[in-house]
Amino acid sequence: LVVPQNTRRVAVLGAVTRSGAVDYPEDRVLDVVAALSLAGGHSADADLKNVTLVHFPDPAGSESGRPPQFVAINLWK
Repeated sequence: LVVPQNTRRVAVLGAVTRSGAVDYPEDRVLDVVAALSLAGGHSADADLKNVTLVHFPDPAGSESGRPPQFVAINLWK
């Protein structure tokens, strides 16, 4: 019996309880709030009106040259 290992990870950085990489759940869609929860939640000084999502469209080491995409999110709403 071989159980595949989850290799999908997402980095949650900034004003969170546990800043760093977290496993991307294989059984559901991961939204920003769920990623924040996986990082232990936001810290007391977090500015939830000014969250930035950074999406890297290509895997690390890719030579396509597509730049990362930055998306401003207001989680206060």
